[in-house]
Amino acid sequence: MTSINSGISREDDDTWELLKENKVIVPESIKKILNDLNFSGIRALAKVNESSVMIEEYIRDVLGDPDVLEIMNKEEKLQIFGSIFSRCPSKFKLSPGHKVTFQISQRFAKKLSSAGQLSVK
Repeated sequence: MTSINSGISREDDDTWELLKENKVIVPESIKKILNDLNFSGIRALAKVNESSVMIEEYIRDVLGDPDVLEIMNKEEKLQIFGSIFSRCPSKFKLSPGHKVTFQISQRFAKKLSSAGQLSVK
C-alpha cells in the first residue's frame, strides 16, 4: 500500500451525503482523488476548483514519482491515475468531466458554507 490515505472520515461521509441529498453527483473516482489528497469537508470542497492545477501537479509529480510508483501495484495505479494515465502517470491530466464536477461541487459547497447550512440530517 502507498502512503496515500485511503480512509474516509465521518466528516467526508457527511460531505458526500450532503451533496448527494442536494442532487450534486460526485463520481467515486473524484471522491477518491479528493479524499486521498485530504480535501476534507465542505469548506475544503469550496476551494477545489481553484486547486485543480495543484491537484494535477501533485498527482503527476508526487504520486507519479518513479520511487512512489515502484511501491504501487496495478490496482492502486488504476485507482489514482485512471485507465488512461495508469501507464503514463507523468502525463496525468484531470478530465473535462472532473473539472466540471469540481466546478459544480465548489459552487454548491460555497453556497452551503456561506448560508451556514452545514448539518446533515
